[in-house]
Amino acid sequence: WLTIHAKEMQPGSYVAGIDLLPLVGRERRNVRLTIQVLPLDMPKDGPPYVGNWAYLDRATQRGWAEKASADQEAHYINLHMLRHSHIPWPIVDKQGNRTEPLDFTKMDQRIALLPTNATYQLNLAMHWFENLRTELKPWTPEHKNALRQWALSIRDHLREKGIGYDRWVWYPKDEPSTD
Repeated sequence: WLTIHAKEMQPGSYVAGIDLLPLVGRERRNVRLTIQVLPLDMPKDGPPYVGNWAYLDRATQRGWAEKASADQEAHYINLHMLRHSHIPWPIVDKQGNRTEPLDFTKMDQRIALLPTNATYQLNLAMHWFENLRTELKPWTPEHKNALRQWALSIRDHLREKGIGYDRWVWYPKDEPSTD
């Protein structure tokens, strides 16, 4: 992957070369590039939205979370994933009412690593009922009550952080392939 930042360049066609030096042997190669710089700027926020599936779990484990987040910004990523492991899941009773407050610590830590005006994709990547800590049967009135309370709590938390409706989306199921 090669990213050429052309912010300081005037629109037009440019020719450049890259020298490739092998790790073994002595044969050196040169790759000639023709680069077309278009008269546009990539915005840091808003459309066009550029996203990827950067989980950053390994980067975080290795202490590289800030570096990995900065790399995403350098590559114009402005739609950032909040994985199901970052999103607090409710513990509810038989009526679907929360029995404990949601812990937003992981979600807030992840958001803190991202650019201030980022847009967030709440990637649940599974059926919502799988992470409710309950024996509620899916899609019963009690289950729907639990989901409603949970979704509203997440909405309210994001709003309290100054993140409006236009800066986050639900992604309820990754690669749906079941009924």
